[in-house]
Amino acid sequence: MRSVFKSKKLAIIVSYALICTNVLSNLILTPIYLNYLGTDGYGFYQMIYAVASYILILDLGIGTTMVRFISIYKEKKDKKGEEVFAFYSAVLVAIVSVFIIIVGLIVNCNLEHIYKTLTINEFELGHRMFNLMIVVLVLTVWERFLEGLSMSCELFSIAKAISLFKLLFKFVSVILFLIGNLGVLSLVYADIFSICIAIVLYLSLNIKKLHFKIKYHKGYAHVIKPMATFMCAILLQSIVSYLNNTVDKTILGVMEGKVATGIYSLAMTFITAFNMFPTAISNIFLPQATKLVLHNSNRKDLTNFVIRPGRFQFMVCGGILTGFILFGKDFITLWAKENVFEIWIISLIIMIPNLITLVENTVLTILDAKNKRMFRSIVMLGISGINIFLTIILIKLFGAIGAPIATSISYFIGSIVIMNVYYDKIINIDVVHMFKEIFKGITPCLLMAGGISLSLHILWNGVSVIKIIIEGVIFVFSYGLLLFKWGMKKDERESLQRIIRRSR
Repeated sequence: MRSVFKSKKLAIIVSYALICTNVLSNLILTPIYLNYLGTDGYGFYQMIYAVASYILILDLGIGTTMVRFISIYKEKKDKKGEEVFAFYSAVLVAIVSVFIIIVGLIVNCNLEHIYKTLTINEFELGHRMFNLMIVVLVLTVWERFLEGLSMSCELFSIAKAISLFKLLFKFVSVILFLIGNLGVLSLVYADIFSICIAIVLYLSLNIKKLHFKIKYHKGYAHVIKPMATFMCAILLQSIVSYLNNTVDKTILGVMEGKVATGIYSLAMTFITAFNMFPTAISNIFLPQATKLVLHNSNRKDLTNFVIRPGRFQFMVCGGILTGFILFGKDFITLWAKENVFEIWIISLIIMIPNLITLVENTVLTILDAKNKRMFRSIVMLGISGINIFLTIILIKLFGAIGAPIATSISYFIGSIVIMNVYYDKIINIDVVHMFKEIFKGITPCLLMAGGISLSLHILWNGVSVIKIIIEGVIFVFSYGLLLFKWGMKKDERESLQRIIRRSR
């Protein structure tokens, strides 16, 4: 049974189930939020959450750190090393928890200086919500500690299953709290209860399955230095990630108010979903990338390694993006009912440049294998600063639409231009050849399938669920048929045929 829990294949399946559930729950819950809270209320929550989430940078990647170092001790069969590292990690989590509470209280006391557009009643509610979010952040750090413990013991599928159960529990509880007329606090209460459930499940797992002891042993003080070094790298990545994900919402909240923040957050629902699927695919290629690096593979081998998954990711992401261009406005009309064009155009402004990095994100596994991720983090940190500067300038010039434009420009400079030069010159990947091969054959199929669907879309007036479903089916069918006939390479077509034969 333990080997089943350790199965990476099962963990990948559960991970995809988690991604799909997360996307569906966001799509279902957002209209419910808008119905119960309105765009103002939803934007108000996002404004407060955007500030609170910055504090979570202090977690220092505790889960990832535990997986890396405890796994090393397990490989060395050093039981004392496992126990003492878990002890140091627990002490660190306790210290981080205190820091989160202190920083959170300081920020909460200065909320009026951050958001000057809120009313007195909104400030009172905001302070109450922020106090609850501090509880959420502390619980989250402890949850990540326990999750890291499970993952370091290679119980991948159980850890992912607990995350899936937490998501489902949150989905149900937030609806019940909204029905119970708790307003915007429903979202925070749902977070608290769902994280508590996850912590209880992880503790139960440790008691019944792992029997892992967290214990201090003398003679292991030397682990602190490599632990601190690794955590500094994780901290930099966390800063970059949180800046890129929340800076627009924070600045919009300060300069434009809660309605603009709410609209941007709705667009982020689609952007986040768009980014999820290829990222999950690339993670499984790290072992193969490590082997390539260890065997000193040449430029051609590294480039070919990225091309194969890159083509698959472009088939998926290119289809999603084209479908969103064609049918996105109609879907948003039924989904959000208002601010349709703003949500649609903000999503596209960010999704289009994102497509380039998503189809090549298997390169990140090579960066990890070569231990060169730090350069990317530094570049992204610099680009985040440019993003902040451009966002402020462009919001003043063009209003709320300036925020996604600034993000898109900065993303293009950092992720597309600078990083691809780095991949070519330092990582030794032939970037021009890589993109030619990734786009080859697939792009014409996207254009033809898009043209067929666009013709029907123009002829069929109105907006309805039936129309979206029929147009979507026609697009997917025509795109899939064109891909199989002309877009796929021979080996890709043969691989698909083998999968179909095995499924019978």
